[in-house]
Amino acid sequence: MSKEQGARSLNYSRIGIVGLGYVGLTLAIAAADNGFEVYGREINQRIKSALAANHAHFHETGLDALIEKYNNKKFFCVDEFPEDNNKKFDAFIITVGTPLKAGTHSPNFDYIRQAIQSIKNVYDGTQLIILRSTVSVGTTRNIILPFLRELCGHNEVFVSMCPERTVEGRAIEELTHLPQIISGNNEQALKLAGEIFTRITKSVIKVDSLEEAELAKLYCNTYRDINFAIGNAFCLAAQTFGIDGIRVIQHANEGYSRANIAIPGFVAGPCLEKDAYILAHNMKDCPSKNFILSAREISSSLEKSVVEWVKQKISGKIITLSGMAFKGRPETSDLRGSSSVNIARDLFS
Repeated sequence: MSKEQGARSLNYSRIGIVGLGYVGLTLAIAAADNGFEVYGREINQRIKSALAANHAHFHETGLDALIEKYNNKKFFCVDEFPEDNNKKFDAFIITVGTPLKAGTHSPNFDYIRQAIQSIKNVYDGTQLIILRSTVSVGTTRNIILPFLRELCGHNEVFVSMCPERTVEGRAIEELTHLPQIISGNNEQALKLAGEIFTRITKSVIKVDSLEEAELAKLYCNTYRDINFAIGNAFCLAAQTFGIDGIRVIQHANEGYSRANIAIPGFVAGPCLEKDAYILAHNMKDCPSKNFILSAREISSSLEKSVVEWVKQKISGKIITLSGMAFKGRPETSDLRGSSSVNIARDLFS
């Protein structure tokens, strides 16, 4: 490999972020707040219009004040990344979502491919590519790496999987306090990812492979999903005995440190509703896979059960749905994957 094709060993200062949704925008502003010059590429007009008015398109504590502080100074929302041979980008971070394919539980990587394609004119193979999107195990190595090699024409590229783990409503705080998991397809990629994230947060956790980083993110969300599913399963079990499931869980937990059973309820949102399926996507058939998917099914069935109950018991009456965001603590305006939205749709379909 020629010197020109080697990885940049720079004072990382100019980064591009593809996608300014919940993950991309909070990271972009946190990076700007820590000395980076950040360009965020976005095609959604609603998001661009909000940023032009110096605010986010969603509620996030502390975010709007930082947008107003850095917008068009250290943070720039752009349609295309600027080409400047005298001032090249040091890294690109892919933050677009990974939805499930319509009618299936398989992840759709089209948005990630499109995001990578969007850097073609400014990517020469020397910049670090950081994947922040949630993907199934093996995706970074088997799909992203070959795509990047084809894009730049070089075999040696530099890729890191550094998963996003913040909670909506506290993302700005958590980005600078949570340890960031980083990985790399080679030592140089791992080193450069560390240089970036140690400027943003207090600590980083270096894992052994791209696959381990992918798995760590999926484990975090699936762990929470399973915990909530246990609460729902226990509640349903109590009802078969004619006992109030919520009350018995509250009494089981009270003053007993070894019990922290989740209070029953809907398990929804843009992550928990799909990440168990993404984890299971490349997993061989085994008891673990069956357990993970069974837990997901318990919680996902609640919406249908509520709709059926309402149609049977209170059909024809006025119904109020209180709270449309997918969660209320911390506060968010995010309607993606909201149980209330799904229930309202199914009640009137």
